[in-house]
Amino acid sequence: MRKVLFLDEKYDAVGGTRWLMRSVERWRPVYVRTADEALRALDADEGFDAVVINPQSTVVSGAAFLAEVMRRHPRTVRIVLSDRIGQEELVRWLGPAHRRLSRSCSTSELEDALERACALRDLLTNESLQRIVSQINSLPSLPAVYAELVEELQTAQPSVRKIGEIIARDVALTAKVLQVVNSAFFGLRRRITSPAEATMFLGLDAIVSLVLAINVFSQFEAQRLPRFSPTALWTHSLQTGLFAKRIASLERQSDKNAEEAFTAGLLHDAGKIVLATALPEWYEQALALMRKEELSFAEAEREVFGTTHAEVGAYLFGLWGLPDQIVEAVAFHHRPQDAKANDFCALTAVHVANAIEHEGRAERAQIDADYLDALRLIERFTTWQQACAKMRIEPDQEAEEA
Repeated sequence: MRKVLFLDEKYDAVGGTRWLMRSVERWRPVYVRTADEALRALDADEGFDAVVINPQSTVVSGAAFLAEVMRRHPRTVRIVLSDRIGQEELVRWLGPAHRRLSRSCSTSELEDALERACALRDLLTNESLQRIVSQINSLPSLPAVYAELVEELQTAQPSVRKIGEIIARDVALTAKVLQVVNSAFFGLRRRITSPAEATMFLGLDAIVSLVLAINVFSQFEAQRLPRFSPTALWTHSLQTGLFAKRIASLERQSDKNAEEAFTAGLLHDAGKIVLATALPEWYEQALALMRKEELSFAEAEREVFGTTHAEVGAYLFGLWGLPDQIVEAVAFHHRPQDAKANDFCALTAVHVANAIEHEGRAERAQIDADYLDALRLIERFTTWQQACAKMRIEPDQEAEEA
């Protein structure tokens, strides 16, 4: 049974959360009305899985409380219940909160958010993953240019010109962005010659996601392994991101959700780069085992490492503070049912996009039909498959037009 702490300074709202949790048998709720009470409860009992705060007083004090929880109890899931939230307030919550839900959310919505966040936390703290991460001398830090771009995105009126200027400061990054944007993958009708132009054509969120992915791949100089191609992995990742965004759009997801799917698709296999660079001999063993036993690569990784590239990548992005929806999609893209998600999300799009992309290259990657069936989406698979087939770019064609 999971234990959750509810903090709300107003009596009526506490009564509301009591009512909200009345039918949830798998959760043991504890209710407090002040931040001091909450911190004392958390300090006295390490068994709390989550804290839910209803910030009806001030955003500043509420965000400060969550930041303190993050410092003292980093494994505790942190959720905010809030209806109206402006840009300035949203920026304050971005760091310390894992999820934000409406105060009028249903019991099932809150339960789903709590279960998904706890499932992700449990995955990223398993012993096998910790053992592998401890073998890696150093994990890369969040790219500085990405942090700068996100800061610009969070201003009241993000500027295309400013985004372009930030990218243009890095000559190598500028060259890579323009190469990718002008490739056949994006199918633009004219040649793009500057980062600002690229931002205008692709949109602010898409270009920032692209910069993050390029930085992730460029930070690792993968060992020259006979059966590992960083270029092929980049091509697969970019195609998967585009497929995932298209699938999300077909399901009439919001622009924000579609961009999250794109970002998660770009990053879903980044853990392979980490492992190939940091533990090349083990990685070679996994590749050899995959071919000898006719396993999927994730199955071979679990045999050799005790974990997979999905979990390693998610661990890295969790450290960087990327949104939970993206970390979740990276973590569970091979095993979506483990995420406890009850509706279509970035994970759904990336799981399907990854399988479709592999299928087109005659590689093994299976759709979890039970997962799609549980979401009542199994009949949509053929539609997604056909839409992605029209977007597929073969490596030779991409290279010619890049």
